[in-house]
Amino acid sequence: MDLLDSDKISDYKLFRRRLGSVGLAILVGCLAAVSVRANSSMPAKYSYYRANGQKICLTVKPRGSMLAIELPNNKQSILIGQDIIVRTHSDLRLTTDLMDSAGLEVVRPLGGLEFTWVLRAANGSEALAACRRLVEEGLVVWALPDFFIPVQLLHVPDDPLYNQQWHLKHPDDQDIAVEEAWEITRGDSQVVVAVLDTGVDQSHTDLDPARMVSPRNILTGSNDASPSSLAIDAHGTACMGLVAATADNQIGVSGVCPQCSWMPVRIFGDFAQLAQLSQIAEGITYAADNGAWVISNSWGIGQELIDQGGIDMTPLYEAVRYAVNNGRDGQGSLVLFAAGNGDGSLNAQPIGADELPAMDETMAVGGCDHTGQVARYSDYGSCVSVLAPTWSGWTGDPKIVTTDTSANGGCNKGGEFYTSEPGQGDVAKGEPEPDEDGDYTAHFTGTSAATPIAAGVAALVLSANPDLTWQEVIEILQSTAEQIGGVDYTDGHNIRYGYGRVHALRAVAVAKFGRDNADYEPCALDLNCAGICLTNPPDSEPVCATACVLLSDCSGGQICSDGFCIPEEPEVPDVIIKGGCACQQSPGSSAHRWPALMIVLLIGLFRRKRGTVPCSCPLSPRGSDQ
Repeated sequence: MDLLDSDKISDYKLFRRRLGSVGLAILVGCLAAVSVRANSSMPAKYSYYRANGQKICLTVKPRGSMLAIELPNNKQSILIGQDIIVRTHSDLRLTTDLMDSAGLEVVRPLGGLEFTWVLRAANGSEALAACRRLVEEGLVVWALPDFFIPVQLLHVPDDPLYNQQWHLKHPDDQDIAVEEAWEITRGDSQVVVAVLDTGVDQSHTDLDPARMVSPRNILTGSNDASPSSLAIDAHGTACMGLVAATADNQIGVSGVCPQCSWMPVRIFGDFAQLAQLSQIAEGITYAADNGAWVISNSWGIGQELIDQGGIDMTPLYEAVRYAVNNGRDGQGSLVLFAAGNGDGSLNAQPIGADELPAMDETMAVGGCDHTGQVARYSDYGSCVSVLAPTWSGWTGDPKIVTTDTSANGGCNKGGEFYTSEPGQGDVAKGEPEPDEDGDYTAHFTGTSAATPIAAGVAALVLSANPDLTWQEVIEILQSTAEQIGGVDYTDGHNIRYGYGRVHALRAVAVAKFGRDNADYEPCALDLNCAGICLTNPPDSEPVCATACVLLSDCSGGQICSDGFCIPEEPEVPDVIIKGGCACQQSPGSSAHRWPALMIVLLIGLFRRKRGTVPCSCPLSPRGSDQ
């Protein structure tokens, strides 16, 4: 019996040709299965093995060539089509007899995931049968249905709508302190933020095309990641605007990181109803492989859906781990997920153990409102990392203003707010929008809005310090978050509030200058210093200093002067200041000359600590001819 050895496979086409004949047209079910014909409308039972070896029994109904898993209290179904996802052994060996006996074909390797392939059977029932048989005969490490899953979309510039972006500038400081962070950095174009979603309006006037990087439509394999004109499909454009909308262009809004680059990756079809497991995974690996520093995901797959549908999330877990291990040349892409929007009635729910925000490798982002309270629907748990601004969940409270699909696409049609309703298309809600041209919306909500805001802050952090790993970015964002809500934080954490609301200034300052710096080192805030940050020293940028009352408060070689420790006056000869740089010779006694000299020395010291070269004047002993 001939063997196909993967060690001898040097070409993907050869692998496709040989494996293409593998088909496993065997209908197998759970032991209690009801035997029915494939075209029957009666429910039938099938099984497959999860990647951990657990056997899962599914009750399905035929739906054309697909199988449908109907969910209780859910208008949508999980679908199983022709495709399966398999992880082969590194020393793949399949008999040609087995391959010749059936009809699986290779569709493609799955992203950058090692030994992982998408294969195709004749229909959904044969796909399930193939999954089971491949595992039972030990031919693969795991084989999973490529489920179609109903996802949840977790809903001072001169820009004219900036004053409506309360998450950036709030009169009661219930914002993310980004204006102050912008004094340090407004972003760096080498920092790329990917939004995996319904697509992004690539021609939007507030999204600079010069900063767009590697757009991708995973569904079509093209570089056109544009959405449909439906209101619901403006979701991705709204997310991207919160991250990277251009500032100071006298139109629209500003993103949190307005000088960062942006990567639109479309992973959902029109009406954002169903997403295929393999396509989501491929979107994540594509972003990591094509330069994404930050990957923002404002959607989720809930624990109830995972349990009811018997869904194995392994391909998505593998894709996330690939991104954090291989993105940014090994420093890792930071992957953020929306925490979730509760039970559909605005009641928060615990984040399930199998959900993507619960992974150790992801950052779960919840939402908080304009008063500093957690949004009523924001899902919770020990995995919640930080909160970012969004709608409270209460009627009349402010929502988030951001970009919309241009003109009559998206939510804003002629200055009126629309939503997408199943079977009806877009329906007017009788609420005004901020512009009649239809380019912006004031109705973005949910942890969908919070997540790209947090992603924008993460991008600012990486702009301030590009050498940080993804773990270091998370640590900075968590440790600098503002503890809001008037609740108790145990070891800095609260299951509803995470580590608090993202604070852009603190996070960027720590990324740029570090913590606990010694005197005379540069700083932006006190947390950068072992002592305090002297924010306005004479003719110098901020530096660390030690506050003092007595000489004993200072270290050796320092004296206490005007409440701060400064270097002790050195022993120097009687000098005059002379020479260039607009310096003038100063006649008179040394007693009058020393204070000016001390200032020059201190300023020079401060500037040298910051890496700049001060203009210096030659010092000459009194009476010298030099």
